[in-house]
Formats: sequence, C-alpha cells, structure tokens
Amino acid sequence: MDEILGPTGQDLFQRFVKNGTWYVPTLVAYERGFVLWNNDPESLKPRLDIHEKNIEVIRMMHKAGVAIMAGSDFSDWAMVPGVDLHNELALLVEAGFTPMEALQAATLNPAKFLGKTDTYGTIQVGRAADLVLLDMNPLEDISHTRKIRAVVLGGKFYPLASIRAQALQDAAKQ
Repeated sequence: MDEILGPTGQDLFQRFVKNGTWYVPTLVAYERGFVLWNNDPESLKPRLDIHEKNIEVIRMMHKAGVAIMAGSDFSDWAMVPGVDLHNELALLVEAGFTPMEALQAATLNPAKFLGKTDTYGTIQVGRAADLVLLDMNPLEDISHTRKIRAVVLGGKFYPLASIRAQALQDAAKQ
C-alpha cells in the first residue's frame, strides 16, 4: 500500500487518466466490512490505518484526475442498500471531493461512463425524471443527502411518508 502512495502510484494514476480508466473505490465496503464490524480492539488500529490509506489513495487519484464513480457494493452481506451510498459520498468528501464532485460521482459520472449523458446524470428538460428531493442542501453538507423528502421515479412523485407506509404494508403481508 505504501508503494502506491509514492511515485509508483502517481505513474499508475497518470496511466489511468491517459487510458480513460474509471475507478469505483467502494470505500464504504472496506469501512463497514473491516472497520465497523470489528469487535477486536487490538486489530482495529491496523484496520483503521489501512482505511485511512485507502482514503489517501482516492484523494491522490482524484487530484491526479482519475475518473471516479461512487459505489457501495450493496450486494455484500454487510452492506445496507441506500444507506451505504450516503456513507460512500461522505467518504469521498473525506477524500477531498467537494460535495458537488461526490454527488457527480454518483450521478453524472456513471452516465458518462455508460455514454448516456443525453438521458441521465443531470436535471434538464427531456431527461429521465428519476430524482431524490431533499429538505436540505447537500452542497453545504454532504450528510444532507439523508434528508429525503420525496422521490420522483419515472416522472411520478412519491412522498417519503407514502414510501414508508407502502414498505410497512408490504412487510405486514410477509
């Protein structure tokens, strides 16, 4: 890991930029899987050290211009779908992204990667109307992505209260 923090890493990151290589760090997967789920205090320190080095690597990649997308590996047994994307955004900000850059890592950048910027990634007339409406500005604090008021999916408006009520009804049926 230390090697990647030096000139070897810089050379690699420049090659990524030159080749148009995209990177999805999934910092939250390491944090949740190896740091937060750790109940052995003696092994926590080295795991935290690795986590901090992972964040530093992402900081360096971002600074070098490597294209980065947000990921959360939600299929992993320790991941919490939805919640962990918010955590990933916070970790990207910790790694030196602005809140806007972190949001773009989860929205615009995947659209660019897929070649779908004519439909996805930004809010414009004629684009897919899949949105999360927030009560607070995430550009002021990335944790505000958790302040969800409603979802617009396929152009239909769903208040959070109705989504929760439907989830409770579905759970009661099981």
